[in-house]
Amino acid sequence: MTVSVQDPIKKYMGNGSAVSFAYPYRLLDAEDMKVYLNGVLQASGYTITGIDNASGGAVIFSTPPANGVLVILQRLVSLDRDTDYQEAAAIPTDTLDRDFDRLWFAVQDGRAAALEIVGGDILDAKNQRIINLANPINAQDAVTKVWTETAMTSQLTQATTQAGISTTKAAESAASAAAALASQNAAAASASTSSTQAGISTAKAVEAAASAAAALASQNAAATSEANALAYKNTATTQAGIATTKAADAASSAAAAAADAANTAATWEDVVEALANGSVAAVNGRGGLVILTKADVGLTNADNTSDINKPISTAQQAAITQAAPPGAVMHFAGTVVPAGWLKRNGAAISRTAYAALFAAIGTTFGSGDGSTTFNLPDDRGNFDRGWDDGRGIDAGRAFGSEQASDNLVHTHTASDPGHTHSTSDPGHAHGVYDPGHAHSAWTDAQGHHDHYYTTAQVSGVGTGSAGLFGRLVDGDVGRNTNGAGSHGHNVGIGGAGTNIGIYGAGTGLSIVARVTGITNQNSGGSEARPRNRAYMPIIKY
Repeated sequence: MTVSVQDPIKKYMGNGSAVSFAYPYRLLDAEDMKVYLNGVLQASGYTITGIDNASGGAVIFSTPPANGVLVILQRLVSLDRDTDYQEAAAIPTDTLDRDFDRLWFAVQDGRAAALEIVGGDILDAKNQRIINLANPINAQDAVTKVWTETAMTSQLTQATTQAGISTTKAAESAASAAAALASQNAAAASASTSSTQAGISTAKAVEAAASAAAALASQNAAATSEANALAYKNTATTQAGIATTKAADAASSAAAAAADAANTAATWEDVVEALANGSVAAVNGRGGLVILTKADVGLTNADNTSDINKPISTAQQAAITQAAPPGAVMHFAGTVVPAGWLKRNGAAISRTAYAALFAAIGTTFGSGDGSTTFNLPDDRGNFDRGWDDGRGIDAGRAFGSEQASDNLVHTHTASDPGHTHSTSDPGHAHGVYDPGHAHSAWTDAQGHHDHYYTTAQVSGVGTGSAGLFGRLVDGDVGRNTNGAGSHGHNVGIGGAGTNIGIYGAGTGLSIVARVTGITNQNSGGSEARPRNRAYMPIIKY
């Protein structure tokens, strides 16, 4: 048959309930179908319908793929050929046609799986992953995810180092500026050495300017490294921004210190010259012997605030908040709570002193005194668990609620080596009662008959004054009776309901208990738990 243009790769996303997934291409043999779940080839767990059907069929799973699992149905025709055409022999049309179809399917399968040239030197992977890629060697080689992350980690380390160098240079610039100021103060203490001190101040100012330039150069290098690492580590940008700000501040301070030093040197040169000439010119509009102040030479108050008490910038605060916002929870491998965190011990704390945390969690874990305090979650001895949020695994749970220990429903098997029971009967009797009963009776008919009997023989019977007399003759004479008609002789008695009953009686029967040998052992402790390690539960405020 003809072969239409077909895409032999079909993709679906599992939803946890669907088991049937259609494929819209012809499949010659079931072995040509490759089924993947999240990129893993499946050897079983499904059946295929529609084999050799031009419009395709379906792959039916015995268990539905889970929600979010990528299902790929790919035809990949085997490249072996088991048909051998004999010389000068007849070639069946359907055999030849099927061979050509398989060849054409192999071409379609190969094209679908290959990178497609979409114009010039551009290859389209069509949203497919490339695996088992070697690490790059040449400049235009493709790179793997692991190599990129490793390289970006190196870039981040370099950016962090450059930021550190920038911070160090900025500190050195600030120190140089401070040294310049110290030199100026020393110059003010001794007019006789003012020219020398002014020279020192000028040199320090130049030194500070050079340090500031070096800081700016380091800052530029850090910015370059940050640009390379930006896609993976936003914190590098934040640190570089902080370094840039500090370097710019240091450069500005150094430039101001240099200007101040130059102005101070010029002022002291005027004073020295006036003293050498025996007259004191006006300084800042004041004549005669003038006691100079720091304002006269352009000095300002030094910032003596401890670094730990200095306010942080808005950018620094944003970076800190982004890294761990109020309400973030974690476990800490120490017994002393780190700065900015609190124990998750259920304590009631101030709503105003911990306003950011209160805004994040509110009274989810307790309202405290109802007005000025609120409660932290108490997770001592608890495992953290993700909120179900409608997924259905832990349905019905309120956010922030605590759950008691429980086990999944299960069964136990019992072992019985076999046993028997005997009975015990000490003996018993039943009483009988009869309320009285009657039977009917009858005889059966025997028909007409006579009876035979014998009597003594008498001769010479006559009458006389003596009455009837006779003479006995030896021997008996047999006689028959007259027929008596039909009459019954046999007697029958009919049955009757007797209503005879047997009284119930306590039998005293009992079943003797036996030791069965059945065992069902209990095991376990006071709670259900997986293997674990104890850490301190804390929360960011």
